[in-house]
Amino acid sequence: MLDSKEMSLVLRLGELDEKKAETVRSSGEADPADDDLIEINAGGKIIAAKRSTLTQLKGTRMEALFSGRWDKKLQRDGHGRIFLDVNSVGFRAIVDYLNEMAISSEDDHPSLPTMEGEYKLVIRHQLKLFGLLDNAPKMEMPDSRIVEDEDGAAQLHDWLGEDESDGEFCLLYRSSRDGLSNANFHSKCDNQGCTITIVETTCGYIIGGDSNA
Repeated sequence: MLDSKEMSLVLRLGELDEKKAETVRSSGEADPADDDLIEINAGGKIIAAKRSTLTQLKGTRMEALFSGRWDKKLQRDGHGRIFLDVNSVGFRAIVDYLNEMAISSEDDHPSLPTMEGEYKLVIRHQLKLFGLLDNAPKMEMPDSRIVEDEDGAAQLHDWLGEDESDGEFCLLYRSSRDGLSNANFHSKCDNQGCTITIVETTCGYIIGGDSNA
């Protein structure tokens, strides 16, 4: 026989199972199948994929979104398709990556998708949005106390790439370290090739400029 503590635990687990079932009934599909073909309206473009393809990376937002648990809560278009207000080119690249991963061996997974030009930041934003960046290689970051996150670094790389001056960052001058004066600035930065200057004002605004001379 169960003692009182064990019985209390069994009852509590039963209550949790019922709450979980109620959540499924109110928010999602009761019995989602891996072979379900999901049609997604991604920014006006229709993209279809199996549920198993979209949910193979467990613990990600992508997996949670298409698991079936929230199907009744997701926004739909006029034809009943799941609607995502995202760039369709970037989302197509992510679905293609997941399709390739689904047919790849465990020791030969494809690399995360990358894109050039105007889509470089788009794809990185979407990978972050759907929780797919955890295993991505870290972006090369500047030694900066102003640009401290990967989104900011990606924006810098994107801007510099427009005039083909992108590359590795090397800190030449920091006012708090080298002294806040024109002379100190020029002694560190003149004749150093391509440079970028980033300034944070006392009001918190970030401004800057670059020189490829």
